[in-house]
Amino acid sequence: MAEHSNYHDPMQPHLLATMITTTSYGSWLPGDLRGYVENGITLPGDPSRLALARRRMGDGAPVLFDPHQQRQLFEALCDAAEEFHYQLTDASVESWRLRWIVRHGFDSVVKMVGRLKNRMRQRLGIGRIWTEGYYDSLLFDPAAIESRRRYFRQYAGCRMSDGLRLQTEGIKPPRRVAVFRGLTRRATPDRCPECGTVPLETEILSN
Repeated sequence: MAEHSNYHDPMQPHLLATMITTTSYGSWLPGDLRGYVENGITLPGDPSRLALARRRMGDGAPVLFDPHQQRQLFEALCDAAEEFHYQLTDASVESWRLRWIVRHGFDSVVKMVGRLKNRMRQRLGIGRIWTEGYYDSLLFDPAAIESRRRYFRQYAGCRMSDGLRLQTEGIKPPRRVAVFRGLTRRATPDRCPECGTVPLETEILSN
């Protein structure tokens, strides 16, 4: 995944919030057949680029977060947002992907994401856990925030919505199953408002 906005600028005056998507190490490589983001542009899958990324990764398996680790990541995200005086309003934590919506004051996107990802990595204490980079979406009006919020709620990993912790996680029934790189994944029918060109949004079920 790659940066999308001008990362070193502070939060813009009329910006209401920023949505971040980040993935676990090895789960979304450059050239991924589902599409991938590079230099802020969503690109179609590139088998040769993917093959190169796999060779560089070697025999290492993708990092997948078990249910206990997912809870740890969410708590670490909430604690870090409070520590750095951010306002976290929405969060979804899955076995390989995290999304959140946050107001981050005068901090730039890159500083905010770096701080939050570091705190989550430190909480797990298992070494490298993140894909390099991330995808961001700058949200300037309430309708844009609500659109992303509805998208978050589709996923079983949705743990916070509109500033409220959810007592039960969202439930999304499976529609079809795809197998990619030896991992079984459940496909969901809807696509991210920002990543609509990505061929398939998936949730890893098991190795």
